[in-house]
Amino acid sequence: MATPPNQPRKRPTGRFPQALLSALALAAALALAAALAWRPLSSFDIGYHLAYGEKFLDTGKIVQTNQFIYTRLNPDDTGGLGPGCWYDRQGAYHFINANWLSQALMAGVHRLGGVDGLGILQFATSMGIFALLLTAMRRAQLPWAVCAGGILLIASASYERLNLRPELLGYLVLAGQLALLIGRTPGRRALAGLAALQVLAVNFHSYFLLGIALTGAFFADGLLRLAWVRLKRRPVEADLAKRARMLGWALGAVVLASFANPWTWRGAIMPIQTVRFLQHNHIGGQGGLMPQPGEAPRADTTWARLDGSAVSTAPAMVKVHPWATIGEFITPFLPGLRRTKATYAFLVVLGLSGLGLLAALIRRRWDLALVLVGFGVMSLQMRRNIAPGSMVLAPAALAAMALAWRALPSRLDAVTGRLRRPVLAVVAGAVLLVGGYLSLMAAQSRFCFDDRQPWRFGFGLSRFDMPLEASELIRAHRPGGRVFCDYMSSSNLMYFTGYEMPTLTNTWAYPPYVMEWVIQACAGQRDFDPIVRDYDVSTVVLWNSPTNAPLLKQLARGDQWAVVNVSGNYATFFRRTGSTAELAAGLAIDQRDFDADAYAARLARQDPVPAWAVHNGANLLLRMGWGDAAVRTWRKCLQLKPDYYDAMGSLGDTLALRGTLKLTAMQRLLEQNQPDQAEQFRTSALADWDEAEGLFRRALQIAPDYEPARQDLLLLQEQKAQFDRGIILLPRAQE
Repeated sequence: MATPPNQPRKRPTGRFPQALLSALALAAALALAAALAWRPLSSFDIGYHLAYGEKFLDTGKIVQTNQFIYTRLNPDDTGGLGPGCWYDRQGAYHFINANWLSQALMAGVHRLGGVDGLGILQFATSMGIFALLLTAMRRAQLPWAVCAGGILLIASASYERLNLRPELLGYLVLAGQLALLIGRTPGRRALAGLAALQVLAVNFHSYFLLGIALTGAFFADGLLRLAWVRLKRRPVEADLAKRARMLGWALGAVVLASFANPWTWRGAIMPIQTVRFLQHNHIGGQGGLMPQPGEAPRADTTWARLDGSAVSTAPAMVKVHPWATIGEFITPFLPGLRRTKATYAFLVVLGLSGLGLLAALIRRRWDLALVLVGFGVMSLQMRRNIAPGSMVLAPAALAAMALAWRALPSRLDAVTGRLRRPVLAVVAGAVLLVGGYLSLMAAQSRFCFDDRQPWRFGFGLSRFDMPLEASELIRAHRPGGRVFCDYMSSSNLMYFTGYEMPTLTNTWAYPPYVMEWVIQACAGQRDFDPIVRDYDVSTVVLWNSPTNAPLLKQLARGDQWAVVNVSGNYATFFRRTGSTAELAAGLAIDQRDFDADAYAARLARQDPVPAWAVHNGANLLLRMGWGDAAVRTWRKCLQLKPDYYDAMGSLGDTLALRGTLKLTAMQRLLEQNQPDQAEQFRTSALADWDEAEGLFRRALQIAPDYEPARQDLLLLQEQKAQFDRGIILLPRAQE
């Protein structure tokens, strides 16, 4: 019976509470996204992007040659060029700068708004991505509660990549293309929008092939449906023909738009060349030589008897392509990252993608099926692909599952109708609770710290993760000669000092052998003295990493270089001779009177999680060979955070090492017939071992699955047993 005209229509009971709960859930999910996107700038690449962008703004010319680098190249060696690179007739090394428009945008924003402007750009771009993804999910007719769940998953899975880099602008374009393609058939405006977005994508970042793949998947669906109807000799519906036609035009538009770059066809095929280059050189998956955040240095080991004779040695390092040392090329499931929130969220996305694929196949939605398969495979190739993969997989999977739900047989309609509201209420309630809790964690900087990741809630520049103190020292004293640095420090050090560098984090800007040359020098695989002589190196800045440990130790413990600054994740050295002799003498820091208390206090001010900064600062001291100073610094770290099990493990590892070295000193004293002094070393060594064992056990009580402490405890127990038999287990790095 119809409702009388003058009588208000009765609304379904419970509709308002359901809408309110969904709205709160969406607010919690977006709050998490905002808290994760509001972070200090810390990208290793931002320096070269700003330098390239400023060069373009000043000259109108795109940087596409080996500028800002002093390393001499060999134009006759064309066998090891990077993908899409070449030498011109004058010997200049050319590359396709696929990020030029992003660089111009970042440099322009920096000139207008400084560092704060860049922070706002980073935040606004990130939130624009989530807004477009929300739009895409709503166009797929997903309920608000489900959209909230999708945003929560995507934010958790992609937070590692929400840094101000050109790829972030690429994600924004990809999210916009998904919003235009999913749901209804794109019209002329959508077609024009897709083409315009693709023009931006091809000049923002080399991920623009994803836009072609996404559009191609939707066109394939329309084409397959049209072909099926014609194969069955059925009448072709006007909507079906229109959809296939419009999607065909869309695919043609985005393909043609990919040639709208300064290098035309060269720029269009460069991503394909890059993929082939990575595959040919076996780059990606193995993790290379870069450390994970907060990773403690752990030495290879070799057995040695008290008489000094070797029993066995650790295997030699396997040679890899220099690009394979780049952390973002690692497998998505590297052991050190398996138990992070990003990995867990990505696993949920993959699970939903499997269900979504099944639903898409049942409903014969080939577009969604192709998207889920293609982007699923892409996301599994390397860690950096988790973010764009999740941004497409989650909406596509949820859309496919929603289609399957709505298409259940009519006899189940009554059941599904009754279930819909409670199911959505449960989803909304879960998102509200989880999103609210994670948002609070993110605002307190615990979200990333609990995953042992470096990003924090805040604004400005990260003084801990960027070489700002080193840059300020160099700018203040303007030392003569050149600056040598490792790969990861190069771009920001170049920009903030104004000095040329031997390399940049832009791996396209020089042949791979340059990067390999720098890595070998830092890893102790190449003599550093000829580099100093040939390039007049007077200053060295090195990032805190296992790869750089050999050169860090060589410079810090030698007599040719002075440690002049240790701060955050960086150590700075001046040469004791030549143009920096006077500076080195006046600024030198000696490990014998190193003030660990002042050092820890200074580090604690550099990060919202003070213990994190102090822990990593102690790691840096250990890699420099300043073991006693590292021990004192780790003790300060545990005063700040007594349950910091990583610091316990690192301190225990260092004490165990110190105890072992004391035992070798004991043996030398015994050989020199000094039993009293030898007994003092023995007593002190065993005290270090006992303290180390206690630290390992405490760490395992707090985190029973903390494998490094478990392995170190077993090794220490074996050391004690072997010591009773007259055998000492020596770290190979200390031989």
